[in-house]
Amino acid sequence: MNQYLKSASKAYEKLKNKDYLINPISEIDGEIITEIVEIFKKLGVNNVVEILRNYKYQKDEEIRDQLLQVNIDFNSEKSEELKPSKDKVLKKQIIVLKEHNLMAKFIFGFKFSEDYDSDDNFLGKIILNPTRHDVTNLPIYANYEVCSNDEEEFEDLKKQIEEQLMKIGVEFIKF
Repeated sequence: MNQYLKSASKAYEKLKNKDYLINPISEIDGEIITEIVEIFKKLGVNNVVEILRNYKYQKDEEIRDQLLQVNIDFNSEKSEELKPSKDKVLKKQIIVLKEHNLMAKFIFGFKFSEDYDSDDNFLGKIILNPTRHDVTNLPIYANYEVCSNDEEEFEDLKKQIEEQLMKIGVEFIKF
C-alpha cells in the first residue's frame, strides 16, 4: 500500500467503529471501484469482475483474500481463465486509404468535405480528427486530409474508412 493509502487508512481507523465487518466507503471510492470493474471487464478478466461486484456485499477480509489469491494464481496454469482472452489482445491495426497507412487507434473521428474549384473540378477530402486550430494539445492526425479529385474514388474512400473502422469494432450511430 502506498503512503497516501496508508495515511488515509490510519485516519479512517481513528473514526470507524471497530464492530464493522463491512466498512463504509465514500461515494467517490464507489465510483473508482466501478471504473476498475469496467477496466477488468474490457480486459476479459471475469473472475476479478465477479469478486469486485461482490465488494461491500462480503466481509472486507474475504474480498481482500479473494483478490490476493487471484494475484497469486495469475501466472499459474490454473488461472488461464483470468488472463485476457486472445481475441481481446490489442494489435496494431492500420487503416489504409489510398497511399496513406494510418494507425487506427489514433483516429477519433472524421468528416467528409466535398467542393468544386473555380474550374468546376471536384475536390473531396476526408479530414481525420477534425480539431480547432487554437487547441493547445492536438491529437495525432489532427486535421489530417486524404484528398481525391475523382468523385467515384472519393465515394469509395468514404466507404473504405467506415468499413475498416467497423472491422476493428467502431460502431456508427447515425441520426
